[in-house]
Amino acid sequence: MKTHRIVILSLPVLLASSTALAQEQGAAGGDSAAQGGDKMGTSAPCVPKKKTTTTKKTTTTKSTAATPSTTTTSGEMTTPQATPTPSKGTKSGAAGTSEAVGTTSTTAAMQKVDVGTSKKDVLGRNEVKDKLSFEPLFGYGTNQFNAGIGGRVGYTFDVPVYVGGTFMWYWGDTDHTVTNNAIIETKKNFYYPGVEVGYDFGFGQNFLVRPYGGAGILLFRERNSVNGISASNTDSSFMIYPGVTARYNLSNLPVYVGADTRLLIPFENKGASYQLFAVAGVSM
Repeated sequence: MKTHRIVILSLPVLLASSTALAQEQGAAGGDSAAQGGDKMGTSAPCVPKKKTTTTKKTTTTKSTAATPSTTTTSGEMTTPQATPTPSKGTKSGAAGTSEAVGTTSTTAAMQKVDVGTSKKDVLGRNEVKDKLSFEPLFGYGTNQFNAGIGGRVGYTFDVPVYVGGTFMWYWGDTDHTVTNNAIIETKKNFYYPGVEVGYDFGFGQNFLVRPYGGAGILLFRERNSVNGISASNTDSSFMIYPGVTARYNLSNLPVYVGADTRLLIPFENKGASYQLFAVAGVSM
């Protein structure tokens, strides 16, 4: 009877201890599983495979630029890829770009005007502006003036207006008359100083044309000789003369050659004289 009582009394204790042991084992198993799961997540993460996305070539008529496409796979974003656009037959951004490039190329090919280019180079009058000139004249005049020699000096301003002076001397004409009683010789010659105003037109870099007008005092000297006895007389007359000078500048030299023509119109004592001269001079 004692034995049965001891067994009966010890049963609750055994049940309680076995229950507690089972709970402790269950808790220990859960902790180990959690630790194992943590270790697995730390050491071997699940790496999703990258998926390559392909885009089809599309032709649009309204887009103005390439549209990047983005694809999300398994929580990872792939690299954006620009959608290619056709370069011909569309009004797409690529075509616009090609048109812009063509425009830039055309603009670059255009001749640019340098701001620093001087006004003389633009007008092509390097040879006529701001120049002081000296030139001898050799020529011929009608109406008994005959051969003549002289010179001209002048200055062309930046306008370009020319102002100068000239002096000319002519051999004139000589008449011989022989009679029974005498030998008569009559010699005439002419000379004059004058002032001139003109306007220079430059053509290219070397050629110049100058229309001008002049005014001066024409001096007419006549000497008569009869049997070796001579007497002279000098008359003067105011005159005007329109004229034109054309000349060519030698390259890289301050020397020029050309021609000059004028019409002398005295107001009295003498008729008009047409004259032509060869010109050679220096400008600086």
